[in-house]
Amino acid sequence: MMKFRTMWRAVCLNMLLCLTSGVAGVAAVDASQLRAFPGAEGWGSVSVGGRGGRVIKVTNLNANGPGSLAEACGARGPRIVVFEVSGVIRGDIRIKEPYITIAGQTAPGAGITIEGIVSSYDHGVHDVIIRHLRVRRKRDLGAGGDCIQLGGLGPSGSGTYNIVLDHLSLSWGNDEVIDLYHSHHVTVQWCSIEESDDQGHSKGAHNYGIISTAEDSGAVSLHHNLWAHQSRRVPCLAPYRKSAAGDFCNNVIYNCRGGYSDDGHGARAGSPVNLHKNYYRRGPETQDRLYPFALSPHMAYYVRDNYFEDWGYQGHPRHWRWGSGPAGVPRWIQFNNNGLEVDSPAETPPIDLVDAKTALDQVLAKAGCWPRDRTTLKTINEVKTQTGRWGRDAPPAPDDDWFLKGLTPTQSPVDTDDDGMPDSWERTHGLDPNNAADAGRIVAAGDSPGDRHRGYPYLEFYLNELADRLVKH
Repeated sequence: MMKFRTMWRAVCLNMLLCLTSGVAGVAAVDASQLRAFPGAEGWGSVSVGGRGGRVIKVTNLNANGPGSLAEACGARGPRIVVFEVSGVIRGDIRIKEPYITIAGQTAPGAGITIEGIVSSYDHGVHDVIIRHLRVRRKRDLGAGGDCIQLGGLGPSGSGTYNIVLDHLSLSWGNDEVIDLYHSHHVTVQWCSIEESDDQGHSKGAHNYGIISTAEDSGAVSLHHNLWAHQSRRVPCLAPYRKSAAGDFCNNVIYNCRGGYSDDGHGARAGSPVNLHKNYYRRGPETQDRLYPFALSPHMAYYVRDNYFEDWGYQGHPRHWRWGSGPAGVPRWIQFNNNGLEVDSPAETPPIDLVDAKTALDQVLAKAGCWPRDRTTLKTINEVKTQTGRWGRDAPPAPDDDWFLKGLTPTQSPVDTDDDGMPDSWERTHGLDPNNAADAGRIVAAGDSPGDRHRGYPYLEFYLNELADRLVKH
């Protein structure tokens, strides 16, 4: 509980920083009620990101230096990063300081592709919101070839926390695609996790999905994501913290050999895991077996209402130990079930869930970074047609034309006062395009459709509305 109280003290400190920075009105927001953005759900939804901080504009695609994404991510203090350019950034992005929102939805036309890694590892950062980015990992030799590394205990030992990853497209990691070691209060939602690389790791093929475990880990929500072409660890969750259950729900899992595992961490786990309402689709690499759940004898699990294609599982919402299932079930589906199954889900923050078959349609329609690039579009088609394979489908050398095929960079809209909101949008909403302070003005009742953005600063109203419009329904 001490670390949780410390986390909320950090939120309150951010509100105080907003008050003293000259951004009007933000301190009036009730941080305990306002989510990271409308539609943010799960454990990480309490994140404030860069709320109330300065706007930093990315003005070029350079790997580092003035105007680069790398410089913005390394800056100190609360900050909201917006883009005046779109295209490919080649280089690793290091988030070294807390309180940051990276608004990839602002990149004009073609969006942003990072050929590298996004990492905060062992800086102990918190309150990070990343939306609508593509991370395509370059070929790595050795270990640690993830796309996203948001973890590490950090210098203070407080871990990495209050993280939201929303609508990302991630591929070609050769370890896990997402590494959340030592992280807590994390949400990964509406992401497309694609084409894990089965070459280049020092231990051999290591094309895994996601891992969250070790000291101070837990309180991780993974929902409404597409997981395609991983061999295993879809997911690996073993929450060490107490009252910090893992929640894996409404995901679509395609062409994976092994699903959930604790990979030896279960003996130290302090909380259970919910695995429910997910859709499993067989693919070419699934071959003659799928292990959806390798349940640890040291942990408790709620496992219900998952849907497996091509066999007689329907009508059996509870999962059974291998050998005790209904007669006639083909042997390609196998269970290593030694855990304690419970009849009710562990307590987690609310998520708007649907049945597994409906989740399939929703995830294929909406997941990933928008606009979708060739890799995400190909992956979606492979899930629909049950085709594709493990491994990276990438150009042999840096090639912007390859990455941006079908995408068109455009000019960013005019923003006279550099407050992150286009002049035209400000005029439409009764703001002054020459007054940067109105970015912090609070949206009142009746000033946004359905009051969806009520209570947020106007800058976040713009950013969140832009993200909503970007995703095609």
